[in-house]
Amino acid sequence: MTRQIIHDHPAISQYVAAKVGLPVEQFGLHTCLGLVDDDRILAGAVYCDYSGTNVFVHLAGEGRRWLNREFLYVGFQYPFEQMRVRRLTGWVEESNLDARRFDEHIGFREEARLKGAARDGGDVILYVMWKEDCRWLRRGRTNGTEQKAA
Repeated sequence: MTRQIIHDHPAISQYVAAKVGLPVEQFGLHTCLGLVDDDRILAGAVYCDYSGTNVFVHLAGEGRRWLNREFLYVGFQYPFEQMRVRRLTGWVEESNLDARRFDEHIGFREEARLKGAARDGGDVILYVMWKEDCRWLRRGRTNGTEQKAA
């Protein structure tokens, strides 16, 4: 089992789009990171709608064991250190309890609600992670995962 983090591979964008129920075209101009294990995608992060100070992130994972500290570190290091944004924004439908729990568990905080904006007619919750609040950057990188360019 060889876990690797890959960057900007089209399969990652397609994987995340399918998992979050969006057409990949909706991401527009974007970049992505993926965690793969022997060519099987375990997780992905798509960063889109970059404004210079903010970027939206869509996260998806396979099963319960995809998340590791290395992927979290790289997943936050990339936008905060390389893209140099001050904040990340997540768009989560209120009815998606798993996504809400996940975002809150890793440190995102609710910032606003868009009433009636969800596909099911419910609210959309906008979550924010500020660079200075990101504990994953402070924890640093572990040695468990290689990084490679796609």
